[in-house]
Amino acid sequence: MKNLIILCVFAFTSINIYSQVEPLDTDNNGFRNISTLDELRWVSEHSEAWDQYYELDNDINAGDTRNWNDGLGFEPIGSTEYGIPRFTGRFDGKGHIIDSVYINPDKRSAIGFFGAVYDADGIVNLGITNAEISNSGYGRDMGGFIGRVDNVKIQNCFFTGKLSNEIDKQSIRGFIGRDLYDVIVENCYCDVEIVNKCNNGLSSEAGFVSSVSGCTYSNCWVRARYNYTGEYAKFVSYGGFTPMISSYGHIKNCYAMGSYTREHALDSLRVGGFLAITPVLAEYNEDSSIESCYSTVDINANTINQGGFISRNWFDFDLSTCFWDMEACGIDSSKGGNGRTTLQMKDIQTFLAAGWDFENIWDIDPKLNLGYPFLRGMPTLDVEEIEYPTTGNIVKLYPNPTSNFLYVNYDGILTNIKVFDITGRLMLTSDYKLIDVSNFSTGCYFLIIETENSTITENFIKE
Repeated sequence: MKNLIILCVFAFTSINIYSQVEPLDTDNNGFRNISTLDELRWVSEHSEAWDQYYELDNDINAGDTRNWNDGLGFEPIGSTEYGIPRFTGRFDGKGHIIDSVYINPDKRSAIGFFGAVYDADGIVNLGITNAEISNSGYGRDMGGFIGRVDNVKIQNCFFTGKLSNEIDKQSIRGFIGRDLYDVIVENCYCDVEIVNKCNNGLSSEAGFVSSVSGCTYSNCWVRARYNYTGEYAKFVSYGGFTPMISSYGHIKNCYAMGSYTREHALDSLRVGGFLAITPVLAEYNEDSSIESCYSTVDINANTINQGGFISRNWFDFDLSTCFWDMEACGIDSSKGGNGRTTLQMKDIQTFLAAGWDFENIWDIDPKLNLGYPFLRGMPTLDVEEIEYPTTGNIVKLYPNPTSNFLYVNYDGILTNIKVFDITGRLMLTSDYKLIDVSNFSTGCYFLIIETENSTITENFIKE
């Protein structure tokens, strides 16, 4: 009987160990390699290793996280709770995605795939797709990608999924819940559905990020379908991109799409298609800027304090190079920015007259991004899905044409990508879905995409 008891304990212990596999630096480059969901779980649940460097070797299906931790799901990486460290390392997605992660923590104040990231060496080249994140505990800062961040650079990352909240005094932002200071975000986007049932306290909402102060955002976009269902709050502000900008905050070459809907009327509510307000005190407007940005957010706010681009602009903050679509927003007035018709918003001359850079940063095509300007080298809302009848799989290439990066999305296991020029010369070989073609000459190129059971040929244009 004694031997039987020992055997049972050993078997139980083995199951728990198997569910968490410590990732190792398999290629001796200073990064721990994550290739399985078990290794990703080890990272999320071993806070003593949140100062390490990590890289993804492939896409990861995280759908099983819904069954973890008695329904609480995936543990956000990094925390603001007492005695638990922030994430201070580096995470390189290498152009891969983590799909279908489920997060529903009950004792976290910073909620997102990354909970809290402070003084880290960067988060780059990572996509979180089809995520479901909810808050039924006591969280305060909630964002799809990161809950709270300070002194970090984030590049070439994106988030898609659903966010929801059922507690009071909780704000939700699509990409970053709260940026504290010295945060730089470049070439990032999010496409989210948000439901917030906050009923009490202050609430500062946004499609992309919290109030921007001492931080810089460039070449970013968001589409947020935001539904605020709470009945009461002392003060609520919503901006399609951010609720407010203040000292040393900078936003350039960004845009916001989607919608904002509030079911219950609130006179103190302030809603803007891109941002809600600028600071009341002049000193908090010091050395901050918003340039070359636009909004098409459909606003149904049930309040009189709303604006197509901004609701309240203290001290006439300069928004002279910014625009909003009066027809799409349903609002023909704003305390800053330039209102234009939908037809004008899809005309390149509207933006050239304001000094926008359509040679290096922006592009416009009636077939892409619903006809609105889009950022070169980044995905748009319109992605062509090509079905191959022999395999039934779907390949997505975007943007195409491209000037910097090409993203190859395939619903299956992708093993290798080869890029050739029109003479048949091999240009590169990669197992990453995000391909850097910025150094290629202008012209047409071909991709041979090798999967687990087939070979697919595609082409793209380098501008």
